Amino acid sequence: MTQKRAKQRTLQSKISSSGVGLFSGENGTITLCPAPPNHGIVFQRVDIPDKPRIPARLDFIHAMPRCTAIGIGHATIQTVEHLLSAIYGSGVDNLLIEVSGPEVPIFDGSASRFVQMFEEAGYLEQNEEKVCLKLAHPLSWSKDDVHLMALPSDEFRVSYTLHYPQSSTLCSQFFSTQITQEIFACEISPCRTFSLYEEVEPFIHSGLIKGGSLENAVVIKEDKIVNPEGLRFSDEMVRHKILDLVGDFSLLGYPLQAHLIAIRSGHSSNIAFAKILQKYLNPVVTNQAQGQEVEPMPKKLEKMRMSQESFKESVVLDIKGIKKILPHRYPFLLVDRIVYLNLEEGLIIGQKNVTGNEEFFQGHFPQVPLMPGFLILEALAQAGGVLIHQKGHKDKLAVLLNVNNGKFRKPVVPGDSLMLHAKALHVGSKGGKILGRAFVHDQLVAEAEIGFALVEWEKL
Repeated sequence: MTQKRAKQRTLQSKISSSGVGLFSGENGTITLCPAPPNHGIVFQRVDIPDKPRIPARLDFIHAMPRCTAIGIGHATIQTVEHLLSAIYGSGVDNLLIEVSGPEVPIFDGSASRFVQMFEEAGYLEQNEEKVCLKLAHPLSWSKDDVHLMALPSDEFRVSYTLHYPQSSTLCSQFFSTQITQEIFACEISPCRTFSLYEEVEPFIHSGLIKGGSLENAVVIKEDKIVNPEGLRFSDEMVRHKILDLVGDFSLLGYPLQAHLIAIRSGHSSNIAFAKILQKYLNPVVTNQAQGQEVEPMPKKLEKMRMSQESFKESVVLDIKGIKKILPHRYPFLLVDRIVYLNLEEGLIIGQKNVTGNEEFFQGHFPQVPLMPGFLILEALAQAGGVLIHQKGHKDKLAVLLNVNNGKFRKPVVPGDSLMLHAKALHVGSKGGKILGRAFVHDQLVAEAEIGFALVEWEKL
């Protein structure tokens, strides 16, 4: 029997709620509005001219202390993390959020009010299929004593370790849970933001947290809980850290199928790891049951992973066309043809057929021929060079400047056909950066961020 595919969701009706802002101390209103399929989560500042809209995506992150904020131009919205966490945890895919101020109300410091608003408005299943992001390989990130890891999984699970050695009340806490609508509503959404008094005291005295109170935060002072009502869970703090993390990773734009493991992470580290993670996620259409096989996402939504079979008969540039663009020649021309080019996306896909006659196999290695990793990166850089040329820099040559985050995942041997994906991350008048990913039979074999300088031909 074919498993029913999960559908996208929005709300049945519009709903509003007002509350104080944590930082400004001013009263503000949010209105949650139903949105059509594939709309995504979008905020709108309705209190300023032009009423700018800000997608809830990593591209629109605006650096702010002690919260997650997004912005576009002069318009910013602070403290979006609890609302985004509730949206993700409740399985809502499409929503327009009207905000009448610079921040989302803090309410009681948890996500409970937002979940309550969803329940009051009602959920509406839509016709379009839900899209998820699936991880194929483990990834990790560390900075000082903060560590984050993502493992492949057929569900979304979060494991968090909180460690405050300076506080006997907090000390160390650990919590691990699958994120489903029921679990989120009952075990995560009620958990409030918290702080050690000595950490937040300077912000209070400087007037940077005008709306903070015991009504919207748990405060620990001299190793005691100051709030008269105490805690909602004995491990409420680590659960709130999971609430924050879910909200931060929702900025990937789609539900995530992975197991996130975090140790002492906060908003800035969550965002830093999410930006790395998004480069390695494959979009898929999901089935409703956990653990079911997933099907590839429709081609119109694919960005960085296209199969070798798709390009059997496709040639955008043959070897003659490539030679008109790149100065490289045998044995150092490592792109045989270009099979895909989209200047609007900033994406090019080239192909390199690896044969046993390659000169480098004579010494690398005669008994076990392996294509040198640096040559795979060179092939990716050459594909990127064609892309940069076609994007309008025809009077300049892209010269390799640096390589970052390079990884070699599988060997490349004679008979392999390398598919060279190069995505423009940034291109300016003097240089830029591409993300290069090489595949063999749809398996990732190498990847790196490649920086380049644009040099005029006559100056070489």
